[in-house]
Amino acid sequence: MEQGRRALVVGADTKLGNALVRRLTERAMDAVLTDRDHDLRSASGATALMAWAKPDIIYFAAGRSGGIAANAEAPADLMIDNLRVVTFGLTAAWEAGVTRLLYLGSSCVYPKHCALPVTEATLYGGPLEPTSAAYATARIAGIALCRALSQQHGIHYIPAIPPDVFGPTPSHATFDPHRAHVVDALIHRFETARTTGSPVATVWGTGEPRRQLAYVDDVAEACIHVMDHAHDGDLINLGIGTDVSIRALAALIRELVGYPGDVVFDRSRPDGHPQRILDGTKLVELGFRPRVTLREGLAATVRAYRARSGGTPR
Repeated sequence: MEQGRRALVVGADTKLGNALVRRLTERAMDAVLTDRDHDLRSASGATALMAWAKPDIIYFAAGRSGGIAANAEAPADLMIDNLRVVTFGLTAAWEAGVTRLLYLGSSCVYPKHCALPVTEATLYGGPLEPTSAAYATARIAGIALCRALSQQHGIHYIPAIPPDVFGPTPSHATFDPHRAHVVDALIHRFETARTTGSPVATVWGTGEPRRQLAYVDDVAEACIHVMDHAHDGDLINLGIGTDVSIRALAALIRELVGYPGDVVFDRSRPDGHPQRILDGTKLVELGFRPRVTLREGLAATVRAYRARSGGTPR
């Protein structure tokens, strides 16, 4: 990435957006700007952001997200929020003359049932997972708009699909365990059970679904690498990370937290998508390799959680 260019991170309050700000700042970019004082959910807010930032490149990680509970309780809210953000945000970027942008989607845009690992060609290949279909549809709209803007106007808006990202929650973010993604939710459950002396910790679902988990700093580096090396606007999977079952993940987090009690899987709760493994061939061909192992990343996330909550190991 050329120094002297202005990079804007849209969605800097998200886990991945926060990591992108840190990694770009470490690379001594001329200007790393964020959208924290602007609302992309309106045309005027998005236009004002572009006029203020005057970015050369944009990393677009904005839009509300949540785990199974959030998707079950407020699917319309999640869909509307993301449709507004992609419509107004991407349009404002194009109108401001930004020709290079990376849009971060979600792996739930792929069909519920498809061959694994999931290639980019699988998009639109079948029905979505029902528990996240509304949110996924809005994310697909972002991919489609990137493609349309690039085709019609000759610009370089790259849609990318990260795996499930985990890592320290940004210090300015509010942690809500009921709406958290799987790693944060499990750390909260096991740490709460440990500190309260509960003999049992409950995990939602059967434990059988599998997730491809990647440490947030690795994914941020993958995003920067794509912007540095990709020369077309095709959809690209950021297919890095470890494929692990929820049951095995729970066991590893339980060990790292040091919880001595029993684990019960609540089968009355939904499992969500059965398995997500992204094919990372395109990313590998661009020369990217991740650095952080699952255990290393989870240990760092547990430490960050305890630092935020003021907790210390017994």
